[in-house]
Amino acid sequence: MSKFVVGECVFNDLDDLTATMESLFGAGSVERSVDGSNSLTAYGHEGDSRDYEIGKVAAFVRRSHISHLSNDLPIIRDLDGTYRVAVSKYDIGAVPRRLGWKDVKDVEDLLNRIKQAFSVRQTVTGMAKLGFKLETETTADGVVHVRAQKYMTV
Repeated sequence: MSKFVVGECVFNDLDDLTATMESLFGAGSVERSVDGSNSLTAYGHEGDSRDYEIGKVAAFVRRSHISHLSNDLPIIRDLDGTYRVAVSKYDIGAVPRRLGWKDVKDVEDLLNRIKQAFSVRQTVTGMAKLGFKLETETTADGVVHVRAQKYMTV
């Protein structure tokens, strides 16, 4: 049984976070509570409830979308209404392998990459609502470039 580590990265929007996770792990990979509260049970790789270790969760990436030996990837709502991701020690290696991410050293590095994808999503979505035409490109070393254009008539 692999112990869970709750990351320090804080996410402010469950809709954007679950959409980010689905963009990374595939459509239908995330299960979430209706109201964003901690009311779901995350499971270990053997189908065992992990409530005793991390409590109820607001959402999770189903373990089947990571690897056959993975645990669910829980998203926990904090008392202040923000969200944090927990990851099992096993999945610190399994998630980067699944996503093709290289050079992930520890849990914070892994969660910072998720935070980067989340931030790019929020930036692109916000700029698109303002009428910008956007292109994103990710280099082989993980650097994300966002190009924005907006033509205005005066």
